Amino acid sequence: MNQPENLEHKVEFTLGRSLLWLLIAGLFTAMQIQQSLRTGRLISWFLFDDDSIYYVEALRRLMVFHEGGPDKLLLDFIQNGIHAPGGTLPAMLGFGLFGSYDWAPSAARGLVIFGLILFIAEYLCRGLPLIWKLAVVVLGLSWRIIGATVTEGRPDLTMALLAAMGILLITESNWLRSHWRKQVFTGVIWGLALLWKPTTSAVTVFLLLSTLITASLVDWCRNKNLSAQIIPVNLRCIGVTIAVAFMHYAINWRGILGYIDMVLFGKSSREFHQNLSFFDHGLYYLSGAAGRWLIGYHWLGILLVLIVLCSIHFWYQQRQNVWQSMPLATVIMLIITWLSVSIPKTKTPHIGAVFPALIFFVALYLIIYLIRFYQSASYRQKLTFYGGMSLLTVLAIGQLKWPAARYDVASAQKVRAITQEIAVDLAQQVKPEELIVELSYWYSSVANYHTLKTGIDPQLLGVTFSHQDLANAVKLFNQADYIFFDTGYVDSLERDLDNGKITKSDYDTAQQLIRELNTPEFQRLKQYPNPYPLEAGRTLFLYQRVKS
Repeated sequence: MNQPENLEHKVEFTLGRSLLWLLIAGLFTAMQIQQSLRTGRLISWFLFDDDSIYYVEALRRLMVFHEGGPDKLLLDFIQNGIHAPGGTLPAMLGFGLFGSYDWAPSAARGLVIFGLILFIAEYLCRGLPLIWKLAVVVLGLSWRIIGATVTEGRPDLTMALLAAMGILLITESNWLRSHWRKQVFTGVIWGLALLWKPTTSAVTVFLLLSTLITASLVDWCRNKNLSAQIIPVNLRCIGVTIAVAFMHYAINWRGILGYIDMVLFGKSSREFHQNLSFFDHGLYYLSGAAGRWLIGYHWLGILLVLIVLCSIHFWYQQRQNVWQSMPLATVIMLIITWLSVSIPKTKTPHIGAVFPALIFFVALYLIIYLIRFYQSASYRQKLTFYGGMSLLTVLAIGQLKWPAARYDVASAQKVRAITQEIAVDLAQQVKPEELIVELSYWYSSVANYHTLKTGIDPQLLGVTFSHQDLANAVKLFNQADYIFFDTGYVDSLERDLDNGKITKSDYDTAQQLIRELNTPEFQRLKQYPNPYPLEAGRTLFLYQRVKS
């Protein structure tokens, strides 16, 4: 089922086709943005997710660029490392080109879609007529993981697609006999995967090394004469990977290791643990929560049919040479990737998205294999295949699901109106040198984002009362000129106490600080209605410290 060797290097780009792919990427991106602005994440929900953190960082970096120029921006990158370039840089590009609009980062991520379409149409579909390239591209764009790549501000999905692309490049054909250009390109893809979200680098490096070892062993077992190629081929790929990602890791290695340590062993180690049964852990990225979102039941069913059909055709074509032609490395890496995201208890749809992404590429690869097979089939067989492809396309488009449809539009608009009102008040009330401390779950990023869009950078900091952060929290509270207090924060403190995230002493200290807000030392400036649609009864207050 591996591609014939004579097709491996026939990747040709034309201006006309490239413009066509750019047009399709632009239309697809615009369609996703328009839907999301009406009933999806971009109406307000992204503000309460990791997206807002990346957008805040992007707006701040953009202010540095506008005020100080490229040299100041570069210095800022060196002095204050980027948590995830794949989250911040596209947002910077979008805000820089289109202005401070919520949809601007999503528009910039249209370049990711363009690159993905180029890879599918010009590499995976190399040698096929344009009509088949278009058909495969349309089928690919019907996957929810691709739409979510546009509207999700966090870099996890793009990183997953890059890693899956890297796995396929290494395992799709004889790796040890591949051209050096392919090895370099594969290294660039893996380097971008490492660069896109460095905090997942442990998994990315594991998958890279596993793929190289697996592909090399399979090729060597098939042809012992290739043993001399194992080291130079793999070193070439690894060297390019390191070259692409080295500068960022050299500057930010402390922050990267610190974050990984916090997630694996620190206070956040249990935050995303899933209490699932043995089988539910194994199915989480197939038919579980992540699989339903990123793949969908219809594509799982289609994939099973494709596997059966391709196996039959493969046996018919290659039954005399099964060992040499079977895509064994790809199958092994599917299993390894599935195990690497299924065994850990830590699970979210984003953390292990590399497995659904790999399934995405494998499904397209199987479709392309069938297309190539039927290029030389009889007229009747071609008609049957064309009918099957038509049904597949209709089914895929008919089952297309928006990545984050929200039907309670009124609540989302309420959230947006209230949070913008608060941010405007903060921008008008607070002087640039004054410090705002917020006692609210996740609101600091929302307020910072809204005020940064107006061109003002607020000194607004959130605090936590875990034992490690207690002294700094008390210090910031005592220095604050303003306190932004969310009554729901009391409930979150109680949950943290029950879950062991804070001690009884930490809890009592936090409660004492909250009680100080009702003393003459503070003046209540304004009260806001509850913007959180999922938690009734919460109220937001803005307090000012009374200056003596």
